[in-house]
Amino acid sequence: MVGLQQQRRRGRWTSYATFEAIAKAKGIQAPQIWEGKKGGAQTAVRELNLEVRPLLDELIVEKTIDFITRQAGADKPFFTYVGLSHVHPPEAVHADFDQTDPARLGQYADLIAEMDYRVGQIVDCIDQAGSPTTPSSSSPATTRPATSQHSRADRTDLSAGRS
Repeated sequence: MVGLQQQRRRGRWTSYATFEAIAKAKGIQAPQIWEGKKGGAQTAVRELNLEVRPLLDELIVEKTIDFITRQAGADKPFFTYVGLSHVHPPEAVHADFDQTDPARLGQYADLIAEMDYRVGQIVDCIDQAGSPTTPSSSSPATTRPATSQHSRADRTDLSAGRS
């Protein structure tokens, strides 16, 4: 499990010129990214600041893929909850998605493109794990490369089959 212990909004504080002085005077610690397992100790992995912020969802997905791969390799059933961090301030776009497609108009679109790509990575990992009890969850909307340009008509209709 990777978490932020309700410190996400504080991630920008360390970029303030006066952060160190204020932190020392008020006894404030820099926000951290935490890691732990259910019932076990939690460990601070690294400081959460604006340099790390654009990489956060990539780090979360790497841990998720590692977990899925280990569980599937051990033939163990598993459940994982993945809470991607994008669209929660402070925002910063990963360099691989930041203004890399002229069809995306702005930071929010770049963030959505990255989330789409990251979910696709998880879906691909589940499909590659090949569990016979896990139905394939691939959909064209989640597995396309983030830089592809498709019309809205190309996308899977997620409302199909609903009553």
